[in-house]
Amino acid sequence: VLSQIGVVTEMEISQWLVDRIAPALKDWFARGAFYLFFAVIATEESTIDTDDSKIVDGGSLTEERFTALLINIAAGGFVCSGLLYLVMSLFCLKGLKESSERENDERLTRMVNAEER
Repeated sequence: VLSQIGVVTEMEISQWLVDRIAPALKDWFARGAFYLFFAVIATEESTIDTDDSKIVDGGSLTEERFTALLINIAAGGFVCSGLLYLVMSLFCLKGLKESSERENDERLTRMVNAEER
């Protein structure tokens, strides 16, 4: 569920959905803290017990280690994303991003209008 909230927030698919599910994630500092929290959870989940008696469902230790490696890689990505959002929020770069998006939308509108003529 946490990862799905992160995906919906990042893709900016539906502003209504983001407002309903996680309105705090509009703020970059809160989003960075959320990703760091998620990274801590993922890192904790990636720890494996090498005792063969505790491996369930007929899985092997190799599968457990591979799964732990994938979860660690994902946790590393969340750490990088979380730190990036925290730094960007501290330098107030959200306004810069929004102004560049507005300029891009205006250029795109002008291009579409020029092609229609």
